[in-house]
Amino acid sequence: MFILLIILYVILFIILFTLFLLSLKYKYKFKYSYEEKLDYKFSVSTFFFSFVYQKEGQKEITYFKILSFQKEIKKDSAEKEIEEKVTEKIKKAKETKKKKDKKKRSGFPIKLIKVENIKHLIKLFTDLLKMIIPKNLKLYFLIGLEEPHLNGWLLGYYYSLKGIYPKMPIKIDINWEKEILQSEGKLIGYIVPIQLIFRSLIFIFSLKTIKILWQVFKYYRKY
Repeated sequence: MFILLIILYVILFIILFTLFLLSLKYKYKFKYSYEEKLDYKFSVSTFFFSFVYQKEGQKEITYFKILSFQKEIKKDSAEKEIEEKVTEKIKKAKETKKKKDKKKRSGFPIKLIKVENIKHLIKLFTDLLKMIIPKNLKLYFLIGLEEPHLNGWLLGYYYSLKGIYPKMPIKIDINWEKEILQSEGKLIGYIVPIQLIFRSLIFIFSLKTIKILWQVFKYYRKY
């Protein structure tokens, strides 16, 4: 009885701790620079935890940090080889499944493509997008095209858009002397996982979604 009670407490703690992690506000940040090669850094962090993936040239670094403890995640050659084999097997399994599904299926229930169903999906994607859209976005480009008149057209289009959208987070400079492409930028946003999960569950268990899934199930059960 005592052991069972301990197990229940452990399960309860895991559930509560998971809910706590999901309810935190996570900051995501992506920075890049391009000049003949692409370097970038992606990070997700909250007040006590951060995960970072960084690429500089051929060097890739992945690490996580919990408070003051930092640990780099390294992959040896054996792990990479196993990962490649697993990825290849998954790819082959998916291709085989697709071929089998093509034989089993006979088209798609076109009658489900209705305006209200499309609006139902668009509403979900719009709500999710609002939750993850970056709060800060800045892009910079230094461009020099082969033909000078192409630079002029590009600059004209840019300032036309700038007139329509003065706060456009994109800046373009033109190099009139040589052909070149350089760029750098960053985006910063916030995600609360439990909000995404809750909104997705509302969609999945809505009467409209259940009705659509039931119709799809009945259609494919015939074949």
